[in-house]
Amino acid sequence: MLNYIKWKIIYILGLVISLSSYIFLFWCIYKTGIAAIEHSDNLKEYMSTADCKIHIMLLLVSVVYYYVAKHMATYIDTISRHQTEYDKATGLNKKYSSYDRLSRAERNEIDRQKIMWLEQIIDTNTLRKHTHKGSKNPEADINSLRGLEDVKKEIKLMAARMKTQKKKERNISSMHMCFVGPPGTGKTTCARIMAGFLYKYGFIKENKILEIDGNFLKGGADTALKVERIVQWASGGVLFIDEAYALMQGNFYEGQEAIATLVKLMEDKKNDFVLILAGYSEEMKMLVKSNTGLYSRIKHYLGFLPYDAELLSCIFEDYAIKHGYTLDEGVKPYVKNRIIECMNLPNFGNVRTVRNLFDKTLDLHALNLMEGNSEGKHILSKKDIPLRNWEDDFFSE
Repeated sequence: MLNYIKWKIIYILGLVISLSSYIFLFWCIYKTGIAAIEHSDNLKEYMSTADCKIHIMLLLVSVVYYYVAKHMATYIDTISRHQTEYDKATGLNKKYSSYDRLSRAERNEIDRQKIMWLEQIIDTNTLRKHTHKGSKNPEADINSLRGLEDVKKEIKLMAARMKTQKKKERNISSMHMCFVGPPGTGKTTCARIMAGFLYKYGFIKENKILEIDGNFLKGGADTALKVERIVQWASGGVLFIDEAYALMQGNFYEGQEAIATLVKLMEDKKNDFVLILAGYSEEMKMLVKSNTGLYSRIKHYLGFLPYDAELLSCIFEDYAIKHGYTLDEGVKPYVKNRIIECMNLPNFGNVRTVRNLFDKTLDLHALNLMEGNSEGKHILSKKDIPLRNWEDDFFSE
């Protein structure tokens, strides 16, 4: 109520300023006109007098004041209307002005200030850290992936449909997807490739993808506003929510509010962004079925299967080649056996685990090289492959 009174006073102040400018302008015109009539017989002589110069100066000042007051009053009116609408969006005040009745300039001002306010919920730097570029060459990137034959086939089919669709037939809301499968099977990589295809064929305006997890959407009392801020930032690109099933874990009401807000924004901003949800198969099935609105809007489901040990050992070799190393004789089957050991651990993450194994291999190789136990600077041998360590035993308990 106090907020409403404050902005009502500011609005009245704008009216007073505007009205005073009118009165001052007309008074100056009147005085100048009267003086000109009184000296009409000798107008040239009058124009050289000090009184005439004062009248002209006042007239010019009144014109300037009129235009300044006009713009100031318009600005105050816009801000006061925005503040009321802004409060209406947060439930603090539902009176005064309808957003739909405002001019485009006023609505733009409302949207601009609302974004500024939403930045207080999640700052821009945090969102920037979670934002990545989509694939610049999605065709080459999808073909370079190891395994995932069914996923690659489905993505290529979707890309082919996108390519053949005419501009007026493109429907962004029909592109929402759900990626299901265990961790480390390429869901994030494929999401970036999909963003590249969507951008290439004109479904999204920017080749960008905002990557977050389900817990990131929760914000206590500000959950709905946090979701709105995230969608606002992702607009024009792809919103990728990994481990989206986390919305159903922990605080139930926060999760339900986040899902409901997300579904509403999928409808309100259906031409602004593409949503990709990702997570374990069973958990994602429960999440999607928990909300009929979400279920009806997800059009594409892609299943990511776990990698086998042979393929993962090939990926390990790919990492080595990419970093300028070669594998010594017998190292690849040795790596395969090490991966099989890791597969029995509850924290096994497919490609992610292989990447960690490769990073530890480089560390051990550097140590062996320093101590003179290495086969060569760019050769990885069996002694460079780390053995089972306390981390493995810790997670196996």
